[in-house]
Amino acid sequence: MSEPAPAPKKQVFCCCCIPREREEPEAVATALNSTEAAPAVAKVPFSADLPADLSIGKAICVTGTVLPKCSRFAVNLTCGRSPNSDVAFHLNPRLLQRYVVRNTRLNGHWGIEEKTSTVKFPFSRTNTNFLLSILVCEKEFLVSVDGIHVCSYAFRVPWEKITRIEVQGEVDVVNVEYKSLEKYPEIGKHTPEARIVEGSKENTDSGLKTGMALLRALQDTPVTFLLLEGFQRNCQLEIYGRVKILPHSFYVNLQGGSQRWPRPKIPLHLNPRFGLDSGEPLFVRNAWIDNGWGQEERTPGFQFKPGSPFIMAIRRESDHFSVWIDGKLAGEFKFRGGVDDIDTIYIEGDVVIFDVCMTKDSDKKAPLAVVA
Repeated sequence: MSEPAPAPKKQVFCCCCIPREREEPEAVATALNSTEAAPAVAKVPFSADLPADLSIGKAICVTGTVLPKCSRFAVNLTCGRSPNSDVAFHLNPRLLQRYVVRNTRLNGHWGIEEKTSTVKFPFSRTNTNFLLSILVCEKEFLVSVDGIHVCSYAFRVPWEKITRIEVQGEVDVVNVEYKSLEKYPEIGKHTPEARIVEGSKENTDSGLKTGMALLRALQDTPVTFLLLEGFQRNCQLEIYGRVKILPHSFYVNLQGGSQRWPRPKIPLHLNPRFGLDSGEPLFVRNAWIDNGWGQEERTPGFQFKPGSPFIMAIRRESDHFSVWIDGKLAGEFKFRGGVDDIDTIYIEGDVVIFDVCMTKDSDKKAPLAVVA
């Protein structure tokens, strides 16, 4: 009788979920809070247990490399080790279609896919590393790639049931971390600052020309600008941008804090909606105060046009903000709380941004119009 074949080598995962070889008759995958050393790359399919203390404010961070022939890959947060276990969160970047699918599988059945995003597709087959972070929040997952928020996904399964992570597809897993975040996304050292322009007409005209000259430096949203001197009374914040060809909506937040989570105080939220659903364009204004949105203020119609450049000027008055679009007053918004802690402008949606600047000590309204 022949001798039994030796047991195959199995993978064991350390604190970073990186595999090492181990001679064992049964497969073992330790939780992410182990401290054992390991090599630098794990091949897929890849799986590992999540720590038992998965909770709100904890993030699962996957560093990986998209391989040259990759057409799609998936990161799954599952509710067990079985191949038939429920998949609480299925994140599926598809490189050929250039969108990220989100879904859930319950009792063997997939739900309705979510695909929409206002963010440029973040993955490419350039053989460079990406950092994918999935943050557990109160009601949803927040997903960022390389520090940029990409999408959110409302829970369809309680996060308490999630026990495991899987990675499938043509990618290499370099590292997987599990850590607490104080803020999301983690703003980097190179976050731009709004330019400061003194308030004379000559300098304002110069700022206009500079902003419109930055067409080569346009930025896809979401984009964050820091207001290092805050937003003082009688100052004017100017945003130079262009609406995309087929817009749905975009928004501009003046907020206290650069993070998306925990939700910062937002004294002014401006949300142009182009009416693809309702048929009527609306300019919506609101504020996030005391952990909730207030009553929306809506104005039918606005000056924004698909595919066209615009200049939005926001002026801080004594008790309200005034908002000007291409030299015309678009609306006013009374303060609903303190505004002295505004230090960030956050823009997301169907626009590209050329420039943001702050005009200081302007003693009169100085509406700006796009110069052809």
